Amino acid sequence: MRSMRSAIGYGTVLLMTAGALACEGSADRQPVGPTPPAASTPAPIATRQISGIVVDTNDGPVAGARVTHAASQTASGADGRFSFAVRNVAPHFVEVAAPGFEEGSWGWSVGDAPVDLRIILASRVFYSSAAPLTASLSANDLPYYVGEAYDSPYCRPCRLVRMASDVEPSAAIHLRWSGAGILGLWASDGTTVIVAEEVGPRHLRVATVGTGEDRRVYVGGPWGAASPAPVVFTLSRD
Repeated sequence: MRSMRSAIGYGTVLLMTAGALACEGSADRQPVGPTPPAASTPAPIATRQISGIVVDTNDGPVAGARVTHAASQTASGADGRFSFAVRNVAPHFVEVAAPGFEEGSWGWSVGDAPVDLRIILASRVFYSSAAPLTASLSANDLPYYVGEAYDSPYCRPCRLVRMASDVEPSAAIHLRWSGAGILGLWASDGTTVIVAEEVGPRHLRVATVGTGEDRRVYVGGPWGAASPAPVVFTLSRD
């Protein structure tokens, strides 16, 4: 009987010892849960290679032009060339700006093929009442929309001339030129267009230059007319 009790007591001690060891080991273990899925690799961002050249209306390279597409930006080199990769998403155009030139936007068709652009920038010209302005109209000068939405007149090719602050909105502006070709003169404040009054051969007069900060006139060929470029013209006021 004593030996049986000893055996039972010894077995109890073994069980208690094993239980204690098991409890000590469980303190360092975390509960086992489901295995998390492997992190997925993000899909590569589709890009498109955009390159081109920025030139003036005389086909000379424009260096240092800022070419922007959404958050991507680059600049033209000394030869006017530029190249960069952009995200192949809308907008499908670049905005181009260079000191001394009018800004503009140039676009491309949807797709993924490389794009090569030829971007023509017109020099920015201001007219002041202090003296007549003599400028030239080039065949490379871009068209401008100069009319109301219902009749959509365009000036093409066209030269945009900005009005200096000393030119009053009611000033009469005269356009004179020599040589072949038909020129038109339009004035606009951004919404209202005043058609030029013809007062003599190769001499047009517009009686207003619009109002506000964006006063301007356009000199160029009426849409559909034979190209008058290249031609030298003069702007003066009464």
